[in-house]
Amino acid sequence: GDAHAAAAVLGEAVALWGDRCGAEPAAVAAVAPTAATRLAHASAEAAADLADAELSLGRADAAAARLTALLAEHPVHERAAALLMDALAAQGRQADALALYERFRETLTDTLGADPGTALRQRHLSLLRGGQPTPAPKGGRPAPAADASRTTTSDAP
Repeated sequence: GDAHAAAAVLGEAVALWGDRCGAEPAAVAAVAPTAATRLAHASAEAAADLADAELSLGRADAAAARLTALLAEHPVHERAAALLMDALAAQGRQADALALYERFRETLTDTLGADPGTALRQRHLSLLRGGQPTPAPKGGRPAPAADASRTTTSDAP
């Protein structure tokens, strides 16, 4: 849809979380840990959606900052890593995007014993070949190999 409208609405939603978007709200976690995990996942996805909209609007700097913070909170969030690679490449920082891929791949292997999904590997190959990474499909989601159960494993209680 409209990237400007999406960025505005998602910006408001993400602002509600303050500095720790993607973190479990402590007050909710104390009484309803499962609900807190779901809320954390929803806020992380809202932040990724906002970064995706920012990239569509040419705001790679804002997207990169947002995604860096999100990956600090969720180090195996594959969609955030893929979008951050896009943001870095859009800034002309292909070497940083390639280094991010290697760090993410190592973290994913060490944490989950898994390899990056197809979408992230394709971005990596595109950068190695000197091109821009292929952005995620219009729905903003990476290929099925990077599903929600994989990207939120670190959020499980």
